[in-house]
Amino acid sequence: MNTIDFTKLKPASYNRKSSEAEDRQMLSIESQKDEAKRIVDFYKLPDFIEVFEESKSAKKEFARPGLTRLVQMIKDGEVDSIVCWKPDRLARNMAEGGQIIDLLSSGVLKAIITHDKVYYPWDNVIILAVEFGQGKQFVKDLSVNVKRGQ
Repeated sequence: MNTIDFTKLKPASYNRKSSEAEDRQMLSIESQKDEAKRIVDFYKLPDFIEVFEESKSAKKEFARPGLTRLVQMIKDGEVDSIVCWKPDRLARNMAEGGQIIDLLSSGVLKAIITHDKVYYPWDNVIILAVEFGQGKQFVKDLSVNVKRGQ
């Protein structure tokens, strides 16, 4: 069985909301940061290398400077794990989702730690792909519903 010593990870926290309008958000960045602190305590993680906060949609690929920087830090070996509320905070498009899956499945990224699950390099990648796919479908459905409502 594969295991990770969480106390030796180099984690970053990624927190995102889709827009700057606070009333349109289910979970604010502050709530995500509070949950990240709970995760740190639960897993006894070291301090975050960096805490990322973005108020941008994830539906368009490669349009978030914070995520771009986080991915580069992972590739450079500065960060090896991500703490986030849910995978859809990282990506709601398959280009960025695929990039994250590749980093995880290759072992460059050692873990994605969320409020209810840890994704590991040895996990079946289909589960994370479905999570990113659900995020993509949510954006598509929302667009159709908003247009219908107008």
